[in-house]
Amino acid sequence: MAIQYKKESIHATVSPYIKKQAEELVDTGDFSSMSDLVSVALAEFIGHYKREQKEKDMEAEGSLSTLSQKDITPAMVKLLKQMFEEGKTSKSIRPIIVDDIIE
Repeated sequence: MAIQYKKESIHATVSPYIKKQAEELVDTGDFSSMSDLVSVALAEFIGHYKREQKEKDMEAEGSLSTLSQKDITPAMVKLLKQMFEEGKTSKSIRPIIVDDIIE
């Protein structure tokens, strides 16, 4: 007995060129139907896309971990000063915002 998977339909509009290329692939017999071709194509695309996103996330994490506290602290102090000057911080944090914290 064959396993049957629940499938849902989608509708997409594509260029005539893409439609023609897809029909030619189905006509070769490599895909049993247009639905089969689209399912395979989307599965491949989604897998590729997720791998790229994971690689980008890992690169970003690696970049952040290479920054030392000495690199980050001056930027944080500058940001806090700017926020205080613009009235976006509580006055209670004013004592930690002083000039020349890092030399």
